[in-house]
Amino acid sequence: MIESLKTTPSSRRHIVSAWNPAEVDEMALPPCHAMFQFYVHERPDGVKELSCQLYQRSADMFLGVPFNIASYALLTYLIAHEVGMEPGEFIWTGGDCHIYSNHLEQVKKQLGYGNDPRVIPIPRVSPTRTPNSLSKRRNLLFLITSMKTLSSSIISIIRGFLPPSRFRTIDA
Repeated sequence: MIESLKTTPSSRRHIVSAWNPAEVDEMALPPCHAMFQFYVHERPDGVKELSCQLYQRSADMFLGVPFNIASYALLTYLIAHEVGMEPGEFIWTGGDCHIYSNHLEQVKKQLGYGNDPRVIPIPRVSPTRTPNSLSKRRNLLFLITSMKTLSSSIISIIRGFLPPSRFRTIDA
């Protein structure tokens, strides 16, 4: 995928599919986030942006989807960095979207927090923007801004995704 994005950025075939009909019966659970596609757009100023669209066939809206959105947005950010592009849009599409009945009390509690939905975390990758191999990175530091207004479940998801030594919060 990385090489394809570098050599043929205009291709419409930057697709990863986890769905294999021949193996679905053998799986403990068929993949929920079944397919994603990268798309490269060149802005009028010549800068290339990398966008990602994720199709999720089954979506646990309270616990799974926030983690999946954070993970794939971060993946888009990292791959854009890797191929020398700017991160563009992240588009999420859900098939069977649901909230499990045993989560309803927690959902009501979270909805009562009064978070400002206009404030979102903004990831920043340190050190400087130099494309290199993702597999060779050892000293990435992720800075997440505007954390004060996020719900505790989203903060714990982001913290759970990153090693403690690579996580800091900065209030904007």
